[in-house]
Amino acid sequence: HVGFPEWLCCLAMGVVVVSCAESQHRTLNFLTHRIAKYSYGLYLGQVPVLWFAFIKLKSHSVSLQWSVFLFLIVAGPFALYHLIEEPFIKLGKIASARKWFARSI
Repeated sequence: HVGFPEWLCCLAMGVVVVSCAESQHRTLNFLTHRIAKYSYGLYLGQVPVLWFAFIKLKSHSVSLQWSVFLFLIVAGPFALYHLIEEPFIKLGKIASARKWFARSI
């Protein structure tokens, strides 16, 4: 059952989304593209990074903890994308082009 607030929110998004246009601001587009590119790795890696930096390294200095956190929260998503996500995207494109998984009826 969908209540009135949810219905109103969906209606508002439907009305607003059709009036949106692609940004022409090159710097903004560049930054948002990079954020989107690495966001899944950030999403997956944030909890292990937080655990490692602040729980596993709790006996070390706060400056070391924060340095490790900042490094890993940037390097982790970058590595996850380039070592795992990008190769599988390429493999998926190859599989799709060759129809490896096409159903035969």
